[in-house]
Amino acid sequence: MPTTDRVTASQLGLRWTEFWNGAMELGPNLLSPDFRIRFASPTRELTDALRGPVEVAAFIEEFRAARPGLRFTMDGDAAGEVDDAGSGTFALRWRSRQPGQADHSGIDMFEATAGRLTRVWSVGGASTFAVD
Repeated sequence: MPTTDRVTASQLGLRWTEFWNGAMELGPNLLSPDFRIRFASPTRELTDALRGPVEVAAFIEEFRAARPGLRFTMDGDAAGEVDDAGSGTFALRWRSRQPGQADHSGIDMFEATAGRLTRVWSVGGASTFAVD
């Protein structure tokens, strides 16, 4: 009987978080060749032009270098689903922590195709979400 490794929205979200935490080797298998990210922030002029895993990884490495000790975590499970083919849309809440800085929260909305992220829209805040 053949087995399939079905990817879930939460697994993709976790890989995305690990990628942002410095696991750059995940990029080629996580992001589609035409991947795009859109930030709702003043950096959007720089980031809207990014395409694919290589450019996004370079941006993340530079971003992390300017923020020593920065760590991202998922704040709960992803909301939404990907189908058996690894395609769909989902969102996740995240938190970031950097030593000596206030924690931040945000929401990322993802589009996935065939188990790879194709688009992400990201909104971050200057504080954290309240805990229920």
